[in-house]
Amino acid sequence: MFKCERSLGSKVLAVLIFCLFAGNVLTQNTTCLYISEEAGPHANDVIIVDWLRALYDVEIATGDDVNNHFYYAEDFKLYDFIFVSESISSSDTDDLKGAPVPIFYTELWSSKWDITGWVPTNTSTTYYENSPEQLVTIVNGDHPLAAGYPTGTELIIADGTNDPNGSILTYSVPQVDHIPIAVLSADVTRVVVMGVEKGTVLYNAENVKDGSMVSENRCAAVGINATANDFITNEGFQLIQAGIQWILEDETAIESKTRPVADGFSLNQNYPNPFNPYTDISFALPEAGETTLTVHNALGELVTVLVNEKLEQGTHHVRFHADQLPSGLYLYQMRSGQFHQVRKMMLME
Repeated sequence: MFKCERSLGSKVLAVLIFCLFAGNVLTQNTTCLYISEEAGPHANDVIIVDWLRALYDVEIATGDDVNNHFYYAEDFKLYDFIFVSESISSSDTDDLKGAPVPIFYTELWSSKWDITGWVPTNTSTTYYENSPEQLVTIVNGDHPLAAGYPTGTELIIADGTNDPNGSILTYSVPQVDHIPIAVLSADVTRVVVMGVEKGTVLYNAENVKDGSMVSENRCAAVGINATANDFITNEGFQLIQAGIQWILEDETAIESKTRPVADGFSLNQNYPNPFNPYTDISFALPEAGETTLTVHNALGELVTVLVNEKLEQGTHHVRFHADQLPSGLYLYQMRSGQFHQVRKMMLME
């Protein structure tokens, strides 16, 4: 599995990318506040943070930072989304209850009743627990959170064969309206991948679901134990990325097919992302024009030209095959008239 190294090399990469596109208009990067047990971040979280940093601007906060009120609701709203690690202590982030911004979790252990209000406050394994099981089954393949996997598909989202801890996944049994996506194959009552819509009634601070507390934004979760982060599979990262796209309400290639008329120029995030061996890229043109869509490696070197022709107005879809390419970060850029946009994507083994 590809893993970015958090070193001088990552800084050099950032400079190279900037130099490559200097003078052109880049999309504003999506910002993520990652909450970990340690500011380093915690060793268990390094692989996820490195993966996120290849796609988003990431800042690290600790559970203690949040618990000690170094962040308030208005501070959270400076970020596009928050990623809550399973590594944090279970009671650290209760100030996030109600989802003041979109939130993604790998935490499905007891902290969720502090953070989300999905179940009444308790410590009963009726509602959540760690599991040594690895296999999950997709139960709602029609939803974007399923990352394109059909209903009934069995997946290993974290391969813990070599994990001495033995607890691979975390599951939940939410007591609020939710969207179940994947369940433990060994026990279909245990939800591992899920989403909660904006406006969902939650359990409030008094442990009552009376309508006084509702989710202000979407939340999504892929329940993987922090000690198993190093063993997340390509399928696991695809589900994580689908969850982030959904809480941000990003248009995926699947959803964009329902929009035949383009209101303006746009280059959508590829889907799935990360990917292997292929991914779909969609873009929209409000008017006909000469259009190019190219792929570059992390050094800015041209890898392939996907589109170089005059296209009609509307939404267009291109599939990028990367069978012969090494894993890593790639950039794809679109030009049409005065419009220019660049996005990042990740090819993983």
